[in-house]
Amino acid sequence: MKIEEAKRKLHNMAYRDLQTKPCDLKLADVMQILNQIKLDKPQPEIPQFVADWYEEHKHEFYLELHRLAWELIENLDEDCFVPEKTLNSDLKRWYFRNKTAMKTLINMHQFGYTIKKEKLYKVRDKRLHPDSNYLNFDKCSECWFFSNGVDTYSLIVKHTRKKLEESGFNVFDDDNYEVIEVAE
Repeated sequence: MKIEEAKRKLHNMAYRDLQTKPCDLKLADVMQILNQIKLDKPQPEIPQFVADWYEEHKHEFYLELHRLAWELIENLDEDCFVPEKTLNSDLKRWYFRNKTAMKTLINMHQFGYTIKKEKLYKVRDKRLHPDSNYLNFDKCSECWFFSNGVDTYSLIVKHTRKKLEESGFNVFDDDNYEVIEVAE
């Protein structure tokens, strides 16, 4: 329940009868409504790898946040103030490049968070027959192949950019492939 909705409920409760006055509200009723209020402040939207780090470290969050910041500071190259060996993980790169990373991490610890949805793509090879020209990944055999563009239980046809790049497919720069952004 949001704050405005709670105000409406309290108002309606106070003026149920024509003779009821706001001072006649029962404390229990007011407390019940106040306990349902969620903050109107939106939760930070973060990448999956930040959520993974947080879930792993949330029990000693402030200590781990301090360690993360200190590790980045310790490994800075004094000559050019650029991290040398510190950016070996997605989280550290995100933390170093994001001016509000510390604030975001603290806010997500206090208020919760939502995970940013990664864009999904279908990849079509223009050189193949139209009935079997979509890039698929078979979860069971963990192999890639071209087939129809239909998701099934074991076949994935919608892929993230990261997954495609990690698998060595250069589809974003190759004219032989059509990359189509799709909704989830």
